[in-house]
Amino acid sequence: MERLGEMSMKKVDLNADLGESYGPYTIGNDFEILNIVTSANIACGFHAGDPEIMANTVKICKEKDVSIGAHPGFDDLKGFGRRRFEFNSDDELRYLILYQIGALKSIVKSENGLLKHVKLHGALNNMACEDIELATSLANIISVSYTHLRAHETREDRGRRGLGVKKNGGGGGG
Repeated sequence: MERLGEMSMKKVDLNADLGESYGPYTIGNDFEILNIVTSANIACGFHAGDPEIMANTVKICKEKDVSIGAHPGFDDLKGFGRRRFEFNSDDELRYLILYQIGALKSIVKSENGLLKHVKLHGALNNMACEDIELATSLANIISVSYTHLRAHETREDRGRRGLGVKKNGGGGGG
């Protein structure tokens, strides 16, 4: 039991989705946001971002000591990864995820950094919240290929999965 004056400090991970600019188009204010967050989910080029944007975001994360995570989504630049797609095979889903994480991981490694987590984007994230089989498949794809990574999930996600409850509707962004 903690006594007055002996309370332990709790840490809060303030997290944001970043690196979503594309070519000459600037989306958001990543540089300023990186002054306040402790971790960043960097778009991996399919729903937003491109190799140069990814690399610049990684460099700034390193400069500001911000934890780096991958933010894979559907191959949907026009719809910003918010449109739902069906998979023709398990391999299609597997390679969609591995390709994007691998691209960011290579950039992070080239900058002597460490990729620490994965947070799914948009419709893919929403579909995983609604479908425990999809969520399990995605978790397995990530954990088998990248054993050191962790998935970002909310307390609501953990509780819902623990109870075997599927979320109704699309819900938040991501």
